[in-house]
Amino acid sequence: MAKLNLSIYLIKEEITEEPVIIEKKVIINTDNNLEYEVEEEKDKYIMNIILPGLKKSEIEVDYEYNKIIITTSDSETKSKITEKYYNNTLEYNIENVDEDGIDASLKSGILTIIIPKKTVSKKKITIK
Repeated sequence: MAKLNLSIYLIKEEITEEPVIIEKKVIINTDNNLEYEVEEEKDKYIMNIILPGLKKSEIEVDYEYNKIIITTSDSETKSKITEKYYNNTLEYNIENVDEDGIDASLKSGILTIIIPKKTVSKKKITIK
């Protein structure tokens, strides 16, 4: 299966006349049978991965070297319908992340990962 990248940008003009990205949504079908989407908001990313039939114990989520890594393990209870979701690894490059705030939940076959962005502070530097 080929990869499909679709980006939608909603841009708002503010008084400063500089464009501000409100939301960016990317939907990608991967070669390893896992389908997911990533939404970028001002302060976080929301990643949804479709994993029907899998249990929490069969999914591992890691963040290292600017990558979210989702690994699914094998199961004796898998069916013909869900077997393509087992024994897979999905890696997604993502930067500017507050790694201590990453949270994941599994509900109705959808793994949702909330990935907060690091807050970027601006400081004016005085030249001496």
